[in-house]
Amino acid sequence: MSRFSRYSALPLLSLLFALALVACGGSSAPTNTPAASSGAVPNAFVGTVPGTNAFVALTTTNGSSLSYVCDSSQTATWFSGPVTSNAIDLTAANGNHLKATLGATGASGTLTLAGKDFPFTAAPASGDAGLFRAEQVVNGQKVIGGWIVNGDGQQRGALNAPHENRDEITAAPVLVVTQKASPTTWSVQTPTFGLLTVKRVVDPEDHRG
Repeated sequence: MSRFSRYSALPLLSLLFALALVACGGSSAPTNTPAASSGAVPNAFVGTVPGTNAFVALTTTNGSSLSYVCDSSQTATWFSGPVTSNAIDLTAANGNHLKATLGATGASGTLTLAGKDFPFTAAPASGDAGLFRAEQVVNGQKVIGGWIVNGDGQQRGALNAPHENRDEITAAPVLVVTQKASPTTWSVQTPTFGLLTVKRVVDPEDHRG
């Protein structure tokens, strides 16, 4: 072998060795794969409550929960409080109780309504599904509206107006999720309280828990 050919082969061998290291994972460059972000717990769930006509919505953000159960006629209860280790255990002012465990693929728990237990499951909310809320003062009284929209577009909604130390519940007009009043709000016209501004409680696509 000539002196030229013997030394000119060295760079080629070095190149082949470097390529082999890359092929075998020798590169230290970080990679982002779906598996790296899997297992995240969504921050919005919606489901039905078997044995009732109610829907349930669970939302979490920054370690706290605002959740809601509603059948549009007799039940419209809000729950708020802390989330601990992806679990909710909250009691509303009217005595109704919500206990649930949140996971990456769904939530499950028990609602206690008027002293009776109702087990339920809820799926992660996506698209138009989720929990929506209106809260404003009308004619000197605070009005709270809540809507739960499930993945099929069905919804439950009610308006609560404190009156003589009890909650008056009336069915809420349909919330048309596809028609926004602004990029972050909706509007609902009610016969009793006029125009209400509605906001989504949390964005279901924002998986911050």
